[in-house]
Amino acid sequence: MFGIVRTFGVHLRPVFQVEPLGDVVPDLVVTSAHVAPSGFAPAARSPIWWNDEFAVYSPSGAYQPLMEPPPRHFSVALSDVRTTSGRLAFSATFTDRATDRWAGQDWVVLAADGSPWALPYEFDAKGRVRKGPRWFKGQLEPVYRTQVHEYLYLYEFEPRTGTLALWDGSGYASLWQAHTELGPGEWILAVRLTEADLDEAALIPLLRFSLTGEGDLTYEVYQGTLDAALA
Repeated sequence: MFGIVRTFGVHLRPVFQVEPLGDVVPDLVVTSAHVAPSGFAPAARSPIWWNDEFAVYSPSGAYQPLMEPPPRHFSVALSDVRTTSGRLAFSATFTDRATDRWAGQDWVVLAADGSPWALPYEFDAKGRVRKGPRWFKGQLEPVYRTQVHEYLYLYEFEPRTGTLALWDGSGYASLWQAHTELGPGEWILAVRLTEADLDEAALIPLLRFSLTGEGDLTYEVYQGTLDAALA
């Protein structure tokens, strides 16, 4: 497609047939500037163009950056990832460089599309990401008058039930007790930062997992440091 897109307002397009990408890596992907491109290869996670709402990436490397990368307001890095009795144990390091841009933090499990990047596709009436079938209260709060603050927590995640547990010094304490298993589909576990009015300031997917009707599970942990520019 060729032309100019005005990056404000709602744009409706006519219906046209497209084929699934499959293994094809596209030249351009346009998405929210506040969703970390976790599923991209680390070398392709910096947008070639961005503004306060949108970011354009070139996963294939076909296009060079047209401007400097956006600020790295908030970062998450997973380490010591391992499986334990069907659960995923990991350490999460959070680095906050923009305390004045967020007010709270939570965890969400969201339905993902079928693309290799597992972008969330369900939105509420305001255009913000829904809570999804699983929601967990976060552990982070802004530390004011501190330019850079770093946090480290240990977690366990059980994909089939979508249960998240936090290490409290003597064992893992569940942050939310699931009573039913998640249904078949593509899912992502993500960290979300919120503004004072609870609108979403950033969404950082950390791992993707797939459940089948037979109960089979596959998962992918996004490696490397995941950066987000906050709203």
